[in-house]
Amino acid sequence: MSFVRNIGAMAISSLLAQAVLIGSGIIAARGLGPEDRGHLALLMLAPIIVAQLAQMGLPVALNYYVAADGGLADASRRPLLIQALMRLALALLMFAVTVGVAQPQMPPRLLLPGALMAFAVVGLITQEYSYAVLQGLDRFRQVAVARLVPAASYSLMACGLWLADQVTLLALCIAWACSYLLSALVALLLVMHGGVPEPRGGETRSPADFRRFGLRAFIGSASPMETFRIDQILGATLLGPAALGLYVVAQSFSTLPRIVASNSGFVIYADAASRARDGRAGLRALLVRVAKLSAVNAGFCLLLAAVLPWLNPLFFGAEFTAATAASQWLVLAAWIGATRKFLGELAKGLGQPLIQTWCELLVLLALPLLAWLGVRDGRPESLALALVAAQAIVGLVCMALLLRLLRGTADGVRRDAINTVAADGR
Repeated sequence: MSFVRNIGAMAISSLLAQAVLIGSGIIAARGLGPEDRGHLALLMLAPIIVAQLAQMGLPVALNYYVAADGGLADASRRPLLIQALMRLALALLMFAVTVGVAQPQMPPRLLLPGALMAFAVVGLITQEYSYAVLQGLDRFRQVAVARLVPAASYSLMACGLWLADQVTLLALCIAWACSYLLSALVALLLVMHGGVPEPRGGETRSPADFRRFGLRAFIGSASPMETFRIDQILGATLLGPAALGLYVVAQSFSTLPRIVASNSGFVIYADAASRARDGRAGLRALLVRVAKLSAVNAGFCLLLAAVLPWLNPLFFGAEFTAATAASQWLVLAAWIGATRKFLGELAKGLGQPLIQTWCELLVLLALPLLAWLGVRDGRPESLALALVAAQAIVGLVCMALLLRLLRGTADGVRRDAINTVAADGR
């Protein structure tokens, strides 16, 4: 499938997913109110963080090697499966410890919903490995379909709860966990249906190869902003549950450019890994595509920011009107973050995952500092402004590092150079 068709498939999937997620977000906001909406965001965040920490970039390494080699050798599959199962067990252990440590500080009514999120950990990890294989094999239409499953199933269950007048924190947590279990099952079936071929050149990757590349790409792929949601953690600390609920609602519309960036990044990553042999001409073409994609995204973000003063109260009710200013700043932050994502995925596809990794580490440092300095009034827009500043700083750093990489490549990135980077870990 061509680059444009891959982007189109993932973009359509993103648009549909975002549309149905807005529906479930409206139900959660109107059914729970600002405070419990903030609690729901934190309960959803815990399994996402644990799943990413336990995997340590292993799905990213699987994606890279499948794309670069054109398949996965039989000799590599069993050791990789053992690694994946061990990391799943580690994730469940980490989640149990997290719930145990947090239990004394949690309101009693949050304990059961929090414990049931363990099922979401299983679904999240399983689907990530399945997506990695499908993306590496250029089966992006199947990825697009699979990625619709959690959003669509969760929204359908939320609608059912709304119609039955049973929108509670516990019910929504169960629905969310079940949606990821279903998504994992669908993704696994798609992988099994199409199969995984042997590598074109007969390459056999060792477990150490996967571990090294995964560790180097871990922070860059598990973005503190997109995965760990450092901003929401800071919101819970600096703003409190009710203001965090406003902030989470403010994120509802800004997630669209971020999701489009994430899905488009998968295509850019795989395309860069497979086209690196084309040299400077191939890299120039990729940069042009990234620039066009960012420009289209900018136009959409401007339009979205202009209509947010009407959209927020219309969808979420007058109770969430105070989230409008934060929504507009978060749209700007989403566009900056999306452009940075495009550049980082391009560098990672060229065998240089550390560029994105260092940028994400910079976010991890910059955002808490800016939030501590700027969030003094308890308003969600203050945290949104801190996020804009952090994304802008890191975006400039990412661009400078990528340009330095390209300038230092006289004849483009050769395929053998990429294999050397992946094999020796330098």
